[in-house]
This record gives sequence, structure tokens and C-alpha cells, in this order.
Amino acid sequence: MQIMEAINILYWRTGRMAKGIIIIILLILVTHNVSAQQGINYKALIKDGSGNVVASQSITVQFQILQGAGMTNVYQETHSPSTDANGIVIVNIGEGTTTDDYTIIDWGSDDHFLNVQINTGGGLTDMGTTQFMAVPYALNAANAASKIDDLNDGKSDSDGTENGSSLFLGIDAGLNDDSSDNKNVGVGFEVLKNNTTGMNNSAVGWQAMTTNTTGYNNMAIGFQALLSNTTGYSNTASGMSALKNNTTASRNTAFGSSALFNNTTGGSNTAIGFSALFNNSTGIFNTAIGRSALNFNTSGNHNTATGYQSLLNNTIGIYNTANGSASLLSNTSGNNNTAQGYRSLLFNSTGNDNSAIGYQALYSNTTGANNTANGSQALYGNTIGTNNSATGILALYSNTIGNNNTATGSAALLSNTEGLNNTANGKSTLYSNTIGSNNTASGYNALFNNIEGFDNTANGYQALYNNTYGTRNTANGVEALYSNTTSSHNTAMGYQSLYFNTGSGNTATGYQVLYNNTTGGSNTSSGKFSLYSNTEGSFNTATGYYALNSNTTGDNNTANGYYALRLNTTGKNNTATGFEALFSNTTGPYNTANGYKSLRNNTYGDFNTALGYLSLFNNTTGHENTANGAYTLWKNIDGVRNTANGYGALTYNITGDNNTANGYYALYSNTSGEQNTATGSFALNSNTIGIRNTATGYGSLHDNISGNYNQANGYEALHENTTGLENTANGYQVLYYNTTGRGNTASGFGALLSSTTGDYNAAYGYQALFNNTNGFSNTANGSYALFNNSVGDQNTANGYKALYSSNSSNRNTAIGYYALYSTTTGYYNTATGYNALKNNIDGYENVATGYQALHNNTSGYWNTANGFKALDNNTSGSFNTANGKDALGLNTTGVHNTASGYTALVSNTTGNLNTANGVSALGNITTGSNNIGIGYTAQVPNSTGDNQVRIGNTNITYAGVQVAWDVTSDKRWKDNIRELPYGLDVLKQLKPVDYVRKNNEHKTREMGFIAQDVEALLTKIGYKDQGLLHKDDKGYMSLRYNDFIALLTKAIQEQQEIIDSQESEIKSLTAEQQSTNNRLIKIEALLLNTAGK
Repeated sequence: MQIMEAINILYWRTGRMAKGIIIIILLILVTHNVSAQQGINYKALIKDGSGNVVASQSITVQFQILQGAGMTNVYQETHSPSTDANGIVIVNIGEGTTTDDYTIIDWGSDDHFLNVQINTGGGLTDMGTTQFMAVPYALNAANAASKIDDLNDGKSDSDGTENGSSLFLGIDAGLNDDSSDNKNVGVGFEVLKNNTTGMNNSAVGWQAMTTNTTGYNNMAIGFQALLSNTTGYSNTASGMSALKNNTTASRNTAFGSSALFNNTTGGSNTAIGFSALFNNSTGIFNTAIGRSALNFNTSGNHNTATGYQSLLNNTIGIYNTANGSASLLSNTSGNNNTAQGYRSLLFNSTGNDNSAIGYQALYSNTTGANNTANGSQALYGNTIGTNNSATGILALYSNTIGNNNTATGSAALLSNTEGLNNTANGKSTLYSNTIGSNNTASGYNALFNNIEGFDNTANGYQALYNNTYGTRNTANGVEALYSNTTSSHNTAMGYQSLYFNTGSGNTATGYQVLYNNTTGGSNTSSGKFSLYSNTEGSFNTATGYYALNSNTTGDNNTANGYYALRLNTTGKNNTATGFEALFSNTTGPYNTANGYKSLRNNTYGDFNTALGYLSLFNNTTGHENTANGAYTLWKNIDGVRNTANGYGALTYNITGDNNTANGYYALYSNTSGEQNTATGSFALNSNTIGIRNTATGYGSLHDNISGNYNQANGYEALHENTTGLENTANGYQVLYYNTTGRGNTASGFGALLSSTTGDYNAAYGYQALFNNTNGFSNTANGSYALFNNSVGDQNTANGYKALYSSNSSNRNTAIGYYALYSTTTGYYNTATGYNALKNNIDGYENVATGYQALHNNTSGYWNTANGFKALDNNTSGSFNTANGKDALGLNTTGVHNTASGYTALVSNTTGNLNTANGVSALGNITTGSNNIGIGYTAQVPNSTGDNQVRIGNTNITYAGVQVAWDVTSDKRWKDNIRELPYGLDVLKQLKPVDYVRKNNEHKTREMGFIAQDVEALLTKIGYKDQGLLHKDDKGYMSLRYNDFIALLTKAIQEQQEIIDSQESEIKSLTAEQQSTNNRLIKIEALLLNTAGK
């Protein structure tokens, strides 16, 4: 049952009753099934005149249905309900007491009205009359449509699945829809007329989406919106003719009359406003907001326009953004432009990569590219200039063709027309510049009068203010280089620095620095009154209070610090940094002093370098020394070419030459030792006369006194060495306890740490040869390699913990992680590979190459294993050779075995004297001995049997040899000899066959016997101990064909005896026949003679 409710709340009052009645009436219209009585549900709330609810009381209700203007009574009925506790009554109009017929009311002929009268006990009271509106007519089954399909201009889907999910209202709306549940809604003339299977579309307006066929998820609102769309999907069009010509394009959004009007296949566009993106046809990913925005765009992509006529003329330009009325209005094919502000980039047509923000910014630009303008009329006159950046009102206002300029500030670079690569930061900076290039100005009026000067930099109030044509000047500070006009290559930093300058190439930093400079050139000065008196001196550098204050004509000096080179007059090429550094120097040249009073007393010493507190303080005539650090070379008098770096380094050196000390107290006590190098705190600290030693690291060679030619690198390396010679130690405490040992080389934390007198050892790695004391000529490479070796000699270990447990073993070679790890006394072993010979203890003269080769060997000797886990499980087996992955892998105590090939003899455990050559050759042998297997998977029949030979596998189809096999047959090798009892009788019972082997790819036929047939025959004749037929462990049989030779021979002999007997008999019969023939001839002759007579 379908139910629709229309609720009318009506208030009636009457003055005719003493108490009055107030009724709130709710009309509920119900459409029943066709076979049910039709009626109108009536619900009313009854109150008295005071507004009190008339509860739980019987009343009478009379209804009259009146028709037309004359109010003709066409139906009347009465009901007698009782109000409920809330004063509500519910009745159904059409089901009361009546003499009329409710079903014949002609609802469609005229207007109808309802009159209600109620009696609560004092007679009927007229509550008023109200007109029925649409609901009763629409719901009356006899006179109105019951669903959309009943309307002349309505249609809905009716395929039985979610009926009514699609709705169409209007002439020919949804005309061709297939009436399935497509969930479309169309309202208007010919809306969705041609749609067939398109789904989830909503169209409202005259001919909206008329031609759509299969397009889906579209929404069109407005006259001819999405008119031409056929298969396009997910489009939204709102406004007259919005997306009118769209056919197959998808994901477009158009809001506004004629928005995206000509779009056909362009997708993912958004247009909001009258004629926005009007001419777009194939352009994609465009966004236009505002009347005529992107109006002429046809195929341009990824553009964004916001504002009236923004990007109006763009046709094919891409990646442009315009925000503001008429912004980028003239752009046609320019790309990657951004304009924000009224008429910004107004005349740009083909220029690319420009950005304009502000009123008329980049207004005149046509083809200029890569420009950025931020501010009202910034870069206003620019036409083809490129790579310019202007920020501030009127910045770069007059620029036309100048490139690569940056202006920040009001009127900055205002007059520039053709100047290039200028940067102006501040109001009126570079104001007058026209064609000058490569200038940088920051500060009010900086470089204000510059016209054509180039490559200048001015930073500060009126810096380089009067410069006109001077080039490559740098001024930083108030009125720095203020008077300069045409001089070039000056740098001034500080208040009035180089204020009266006329020379070129000077650098001044600080208060009135180089204040009186006249013709001096290429000077650099920083610090109050530094180089204050300089007249003609050139190429000087002074930094600090009174630095080089008295200098007159000295050239090429550098002074940095209070009173540095204070008294220098004519000395040249000196460098002094620090309080009173080179204070007393007068004529000494080419000295460098850095630090408090460094080289303070130097008079005429030259080519010295001192860095640090009191470094080279007392030097008088020493030359070519270098001291870096407090007290370095403090006592040096005439030592030459020494280098000291670090607190107290070479402090007490007196006459020693050519030493290098780097670190706290390095070579501290050295007096006359020469050509030593110490790097690190306390390195070679105690050395006095030792020569040509090198120590790097804290305390390295700390106790060395007279030892020579040692090299120590690392914390306390060779720390205890006293007289040992020619040692090299690299790492933490390496060779720490060595005293007199010589020729040792160790690298790694704790390597050879315990060695005292051992010679010619080499250890590389963490604690390699850690416990060695007097073992000699050992080589260990890897962490813990030869860790426990103490007296063993001539061993080589390469790998983590290789030969780790070795104590007194000799001449072993271990290469690989844990190689020969457990060996203690074994000797002459060679192990290469991870865990190779790992568990060997006293086994000797073994060779293992490969991952875990001979891994578990303990006491086995003279074994050779080459390959991954070759002889892996061997313990005491000896004289074995394994070549290949897992070859002899399970062998434990087997001896004299040879296996070559992947998994050859892999399962052998205790078998001896076996030889296997080939992948998996003799792989089935476990305990058998003296077996031979040659070839891929060559297997003998019995895995525990002995004395077996197999060449090749069951896949072999050809075996050839140049000569015949020589098979042993000597009587001395045979026993239990007897005459063969079988011959022709057995041979006749054999079943010769020809066949094709299953693995023969050429399918050639062979001749022979079937082993099972032969077995049956031998069993039949009772032949035991059969040697010619064999079964392997899997039951496969083979025949020894050469045994058939004896059988054939015996059969032939038996046949020959038969032949000989038959031949004798034939001869006898032939003689008899001949005798008979002779007699017949004689008889015939006799008869002929008789007849003739």
C-alpha cells in the first residue's frame, strides 16, 4: 500500500457555543490498493474554547464535500468517535454513515471543498470550510495517475529491479532509455532523450543532455546544458548552454551561461562564470573563474584564470596562472606565467615563466621570459627583458631590455633601461643607473649617482654615493668610499673607511682604516688606526688595533692582532697574528707568527712559522721552523727546519733539526734527535737521541730513548719500546710490551700486544697474535687471528679467529673465518675458506679449500679437500682427496679415497680406497671399499660392496674405445675351475631381442637380451653364483655380456661335433651312392649291347 500524507493544521473558533471549540485538523490522504475502499484519513485534536483538551469523550463529526463555486453538496457522512486521552480523534472520510456514494465523486471536474461540523454535546457546530488542493486528486485511484509512468510526459524504469530508480518528466525525456535501473533523473523537454544505458545522470532544463547515450555520472542543469554529450562521464554543467558541445570529454565542471560552450574532448576542466573557457575544445586540466576567463582557450592545458577576462586570449598556452581582472589578457601561447593583480602582465603574448604580482606589474611585457615583479607597476615598461626580479613600487620601472636584474625597494633601479645583472636593495638604490651592469647596492641612496659603472657593490647609507664610472668597488658602511668617483677595485667596510681614497685595489675594514691612504694600492686593513700612517706601502694586510701602525714603505705584510708587527718599518712578506706577534721585528722577512707573543723577539730570523702561545718565543737566528701550539719550540735557539704542533711539542729542542712533532708533549724531551716524526699526545715523549722514528697516537713510542727506524700508529702503540729497531705498529696498544724485538709489523687493536722479544712477525686485525711472546716470522690477518700463539713460528692466518687456538704449531696457513680455529700443535696444514679445518687439533699436512672443507677433521692427516663442505665430517680419516661441493662430505674415518665432482662419494663414511670422478659419482657408497665410479651419477650396484667399477650412468647411449678391452684371464687369478656344463641347449632357450633405450634421443635400435629373461633361464637350469647378472640396491639388473662368449663357444663346439658326425655320414652315403651309380652304368651298357645284337 502506498501512503502519502498531506498535513493541514486548521483552527476553527465559534462564538455560538458558550464554551467554544478549538480543533486542530490533520488530513492524512491514503491511497489503498485498487480493490480496497478509497478514502481520506482525518485526524483532529479537540480543545474547548479555553484551550483545554477534550479528552476521552464521545463526539459526533459530520463531513460535507462541496463542489464548485456554488458549493454543491456532493457527499455527506457522519462519524461518532471518542477522543483519546490526548483529545485526538482519527476517522476515515469515505467510511462514515451516509446515504451517498463516495466512489462516484468526480474529483477532476471542478474544485472541491471540505466542511467539518462537530457536536461535543450541545449540537453540531460548523468549524468552517477549506478547499482540497492537489493531494486528494493525485491519490484518488479512480481519477488520477498512480505512478510516473501513468503521466503523458513521464517515464521511469520498470524492469522489476528497483522500479522507479530512474525518473523522467518532460516531452520525450528519457525517450530511448532501456528502462533498467540506471538511476537517472531527467526533467525538461527532450532531456536525456537518446540515453540508452548511461547511469547516474541528472539533467534539468530544455534539451539538457539530449544526445547522451552511455555517458554516466553526469549532471546538467540549464537550457541545452551538456546538449551534445554522448559518452562523456563525470561532467557537471550548470547554466544555459554550459558544456553544450561536449561529446566524449569527461570530468569537466562548468558553472555559468555558455561556460565551456565549445568543449568537445577536453577533460578535467573547471569553468565558473559567463563564457568562461567558452572556446575550449581539447584543452585539459584548465580552471577558469570569472566572466570570459580563458575565453579563447582551445587546446591550452593546465591553466588557471581567476577574474574578468583573465587569460582572455590564451589559445594554446599551458601552465599559466592569472588572478585579477584582465591579468594576462593578451597571452596567446606563453607558458608557465603567473599574474596576480589588475592588468598584471596585460600585454604578455608569448613570454614564458614570468611572475607578476601587483597593479600593472610587468604591464608592457610581450615576449620577456623568466621575470618576477612584485609591487605596483614593478617592471612596468619591460618588453623583452628576461630573468629580472622587481619587488616594490616602481622597482625597475623603466627597464625595457635589461636582463638578470634584481630590484627590492621603492624606486630601486628606477632608471635602468639596458643594464644587466644588477641587484638593488633599498629605496632609490642605483636610482640613476641606466646601462651599468653587474652592480649590487643595498641601503638608502647607495650607488645613487652611478651611471655606467659596473661590477660595484655598495652596502650602507650613501655608500659609493658619488661613484659614476668606477668599477668593481665594494663599499660596506656609512659613507664608505664616499668620495670615490672613477677608481676601481677597492673594498671598504666601516664608517668612512677609505673616505678620501683615490687609489685603486685597496681593502679597508674598520673605523677610519687607511684613512690617509694616498697612492698606496692593494692594501687590506681592518681595525682602528690599522695602517693609519701608510703612505706608499702596497699589498699589506693589517687587522687589529695599531696593527702595522708605523708601516711606511713595507710591502706584502700581514698583521692580525693588537700591536702585531707594531714596529715594522721596512720588513716585508711577514705575517703576524696575535698579541704582540712579531712585535720587535724590524727587517726580518718571510716570517709567520700566530699566537700570543709568538716570535716576539725575532730580529732577523726568516722563514719561520709560529702558531700558539709563546711559540718560538726565544728564537733568534733559527730559520725555517714551524711551531703550532703553546710553548712549541719554546727554547729553540738555532735548530732549523723543525715542525712542532701541539702544547709543549719539541719544547726543549735545542740543536735538533728536521723533527716533526704533532700533539701534546710530543717529542717533549728531544734534545739532539733528528728526523723524527711524532703525532699524538706524549708520542716519542722520552726520546732524546733516537733518529728517524715515526709515532702517531697517544703515548706511541712513549718510552723510546735510542731506538731507531720505528713506526708506531695508534694509542700507546710500541709504548714500552726502548731500543727495538725497525718495528711498525698500527692500532690501539699494538706491540705495547715490545722492548727489543725488531722487524715486527702489527695493525689492529691489541695486535701483538704481549710480544716482547719476538722478531719479524706481522699481525693485522683486532688482537691478532695477541698472546705472542717470542714466536717469530708469523703472519696474522683478521680479528683474533693466531690469538693464542705464544712460541709457534712461521704460521700464516688470514680471517676472523683463524688459527685462534694455535700455541706452538708451526708452518700452518689458514685463510678464512675460523679456519684452523682449534689447531694447537698441528703443522704444515693449509686451510682456505669459512670454517675450513676448523676443528683440527693435531692433524698435519692437510689442505682444505672451500666453505667448511675438512670442517670436523681433528687428527686426520695428508688429506686434500677442495670445495664447499668437501670432507666436511672427516675426523681421523687420512690420505683422502676431495674436489667439489660436498665431495666425501660424510666421510669420517675412511682413508685413501679420491672424489672429484659435486657430491662425489658424498655418502661414504668409513669406506676406503674408493675413486669417484664426476658429479655424484659413487654417491651411493657408504662403507664399500676399492670401488671406482667415473662419470655423472656413476653408481655401483652395491652401496656397501667392494671392488666395483662403474663408467657412466644409465643414460649413456654410446661407449667407445680405440682398441679392444684387455680383460684379465690368468689362471693364477682363478679358482674352482670347471668345464662349462651348458651349451647349445641353453643357448637355444635365450630370447634375443632388439629394442630402443628410453633415454636414446636418436631412437636407434639395439640388439641384446632382457635381464629378467636371462634370470629366469638361469634359475630354470639351476645355475647359481651367477656372475653374469647383477642387481643394484634398487633392483635394477645388468648383464655381463662377455660371459656369453664362453656359452657361444660351447654351443658352437657342440654344433661342430654334430656337423663332423653328419659330414662323416654324408661321405659314407656319398660313396655308397657312387658305387650304386657305377653299377647302374655298367648294367645300362650291358643292356644296350644285348639289344644291339
